[in-house]
Amino acid sequence: MKSALAFPLLVSGLVACCTRTGPDATPVPMPHSSSVDTLPQPASLVRRLAEAADGYRDGKDKWVVASRRAEKGNHEVLGVFSSSEEAAVEARRGGGDFAVFGPFRTPKDDYRIPEGERVAEVVVRYVNRTERRYSPDSVDAVFWGLPAFDKFIVPYLSSIASADYAAEQRELYRLGQSKLAGSEPVAHKKGSF
Repeated sequence: MKSALAFPLLVSGLVACCTRTGPDATPVPMPHSSSVDTLPQPASLVRRLAEAADGYRDGKDKWVVASRRAEKGNHEVLGVFSSSEEAAVEARRGGGDFAVFGPFRTPKDDYRIPEGERVAEVVVRYVNRTERRYSPDSVDAVFWGLPAFDKFIVPYLSSIASADYAAEQRELYRLGQSKLAGSEPVAHKKGSF
């Protein structure tokens, strides 16, 4: 009798967890065994996937291409995509350690920016009069120099990867060799790091 009651309670609990709705009232789809990766994932990878998906708070499904293997605590992310097909192509380009994870759906941000105050682009003009343009669709923030790297990026990298990885990236940035920065200002791309 106990097992006969336990099974319906287990199934009803699973259905309740998988069909709950969030603040945007978008139902969470029931997982299908063919689309769910059932392998246990390390916490470091799960943190990294969540951080990458969080850069896209649009309420839409996203697939993340990331390395299953961590180097110095960091799982490299090749990108965040709006379709599983796009993600699969990128994962194949990345090689054997890369896989597609998702879909993930973050709640849509509910803040409203008045139309006249929306940023169209950021233009950085250097002393030598060259310019670099950043699109708000692909860059979240720009950090100026090592003090900003230390204040914002080092703690961030320490929290999503490890202190060793953060220290290594700081040293690479200091030497002008960081893959996180293409020039003096560090552009934090959506879903990067």
